[in-house]
Amino acid sequence: MSPEFLRWIRERNLSSDDRIMRLKEGYIKEGNTVSVIGVVQRNDNVLMIVPPPEPFNTGCQWGKCLLPTSLDGLVLRCEDTSNGDVIPV
Repeated sequence: MSPEFLRWIRERNLSSDDRIMRLKEGYIKEGNTVSVIGVVQRNDNVLMIVPPPEPFNTGCQWGKCLLPTSLDGLVLRCEDTSNGDVIPV
């Protein structure tokens, strides 16, 4: 696990013991479906999903939860000719 993620766990007094919680970091592959919380901003052909300014509780259970992470934004690229309502990723 990344040092930043381990620090996030320690700051919240959560256990990183893999017997209690199993986490896996990875990458999003083309064709995968993901859920993101934030505001989509477009600048030329670059899309950026800006995270909310304050953390919020999703009310989820550990077994079904994606932990929040510190992001300055997620940058996506698309064609200039893309439909404004549909964003190919």
